[in-house]
Amino acid sequence: MEQHMTNRTLPLTLAAACGLMLALNSPGRGGQDKKPILTDEQFNKFVAADAKFLNEALAKEKIDKKLTRKIQASASLIIAYSGNSTNPATAHSRPLAEHLLWRVEEGDWQTAKGYAAKLDPLPTKKVIYDGAQFKTDVVHLMYFFASEKVGGFGVEMELGNYDDQKDKISDAQFTRLTELGYKMAVIAKDAERFGPEKDKGAATKKNWNAFATDMRETSLSLATAATAKNETDVRQALKKLDSACTNCHDVFK
Repeated sequence: MEQHMTNRTLPLTLAAACGLMLALNSPGRGGQDKKPILTDEQFNKFVAADAKFLNEALAKEKIDKKLTRKIQASASLIIAYSGNSTNPATAHSRPLAEHLLWRVEEGDWQTAKGYAAKLDPLPTKKVIYDGAQFKTDVVHLMYFFASEKVGGFGVEMELGNYDDQKDKISDAQFTRLTELGYKMAVIAKDAERFGPEKDKGAATKKNWNAFATDMRETSLSLATAATAKNETDVRQALKKLDSACTNCHDVFK
């Protein structure tokens, strides 16, 4: 892959810039036709995993900057899942995650912890909120890709590792790549709302969306290939993802 994918000490700014392309809904794949990306089963599984992480993280006695970034990423992912599923629980999971994110930003850990507890299990009836403002930021989503050294989940590095792998992809790895493919597609769709409001040179909304189309479709191609355990197609999709990341970073620094 390209150099930036094999560099194991990526700064957060690069990981974020690489992810900024994740923005556009593409036709026929949960995009312009408004079909959800996630099935109810996927939504439940993904939210449960992030809710578990949030509860464990917020239960820690000390929450440093790195852990805070992971908490922000998990809450932002739940917001993204909720915008890409028709599961009835999305009516409550999204505002719960938004309120949690806002309280984390204020440093109100106790209230944030309470919201996390309501996410697991997913609420089936109306949840009473405290009137806090909703606030989300694309940077929080980008912590999903960023190096663990700076408080991310290290997904960019994880994907890059497959390029170095000489052995055949295992069943467990196919399962993981399927999950990552769908999660990246969901992030792409949710990130559309964070596109640049004003064009600046080549950093235009048109280019943002054009890069995003490639990223989102390739993410779904990765998920499809990994589900079918087609190693050739998986490796091809991974190379295309790397290329999309490089092309976007050339424009969105």
